[in-house]
Amino acid sequence: MKFTSFTLAAAAAAVATAEYTRCALDEPAESVVAELNEAARVGTANLEVSRMAAASIPVYVHVVTTSAKQGRYSQTMINNQIATMNDAYSGMGISFRLQTTDFTVNNAWAAADLGSSAERSMKAALKKGRYSELDLYFATDIPGGTLGW
Repeated sequence: MKFTSFTLAAAAAAVATAEYTRCALDEPAESVVAELNEAARVGTANLEVSRMAAASIPVYVHVVTTSAKQGRYSQTMINNQIATMNDAYSGMGISFRLQTTDFTVNNAWAAADLGSSAERSMKAALKKGRYSELDLYFATDIPGGTLGW
């Protein structure tokens, strides 16, 4: 084992002192470098503009429970979820603004499967936001362990 470690260290030292060509191409012309630098500058400026025009998305939260699970979920839990979303997306300039939270007790809706008529009925009845806004639905008994839509 000592021999192997010594051999690897010696090989690494030899590699570090050798000169390598990093690219087989010639250096680009100064005009090309200038164009690339300008494109990078504009791209950075565009990124800053997009950050300044960051999205602040209104959010409507719907908590749907069975009668047996009524009261298990609180406004504090919803506020924490919105804070987590804001933390996750802040680097992209996206924030979420909680508009309203409603709590509904409906056994059929709380157990609605993805794509079911119960899911469609629930969303049709509870939706508050426009299509440019976010409606989140948390249901207590969705099959398969899904938490919501």
